[in-house]
Amino acid sequence: MAAERHRVVLSLDNVLLTEDKLRETPSMAHGLDREVETDMRMLSCEFIQSAGVLLRLPQVAMATAQVIFQRFYFSKSFINHDFEHVSMASLFLAAKIEESPRRVRDVINVFHFLKQKANGKASQPMDYMGNLYFATKNSVIKAERRILKELGFCVHVKHPHKIIITYLQMLDHQDTLELAQRAWLVCVPQLASVSICLFVCLSLCVSVSLSVYSFSTRFSVCVFCLCNLCEGIS
Repeated sequence: MAAERHRVVLSLDNVLLTEDKLRETPSMAHGLDREVETDMRMLSCEFIQSAGVLLRLPQVAMATAQVIFQRFYFSKSFINHDFEHVSMASLFLAAKIEESPRRVRDVINVFHFLKQKANGKASQPMDYMGNLYFATKNSVIKAERRILKELGFCVHVKHPHKIIITYLQMLDHQDTLELAQRAWLVCVPQLASVSICLFVCLSLCVSVSLSVYSFSTRFSVCVFCLCNLCEGIS
């Protein structure tokens, strides 16, 4: 009985965010404009993606980091929590979750490099014995703990990338490289939007169905039917 109570259920019917949370986020409640919050979410996810590439992390780790980041800011406000530190902490945590851990020093150094590049400054490595490094390191570690606390240590993410090939096989198009690439390319940008947080596999349904539809309209109905099977095959 106790095991049933504490069991985590992830399915298409399991709404992660209610309409009330979507209508007014904690940041909006603190006076942040919706468009500004959206820009901050997209910018942070772009930094996470770029940092993951420089750290040579697998795509699944970068995807997990972006989902964790998005979910956190539906519980906490951008006003009260530095999005730069939360971005670093999300990637640092996701790398461990996906069994590709990276040193916190490397994560901080990569974000520091990207920030300098974005501001048009010459790249200067951070002094690892300086106050700035130690302050940033402590902030990232605290942010990681705060993320785990707010998410209730429920950081499991079902990514659409893993099931795209399964869908293509069910449609007898596993050898169609162009279709697989389109599905992947439509899927990745959704990580920077809030749609990835609505349902566990919503982005999968959207990415595959849109990609197949753009490739050949006669398969669109088939894919939407396959979406009903998502819970069973994932």
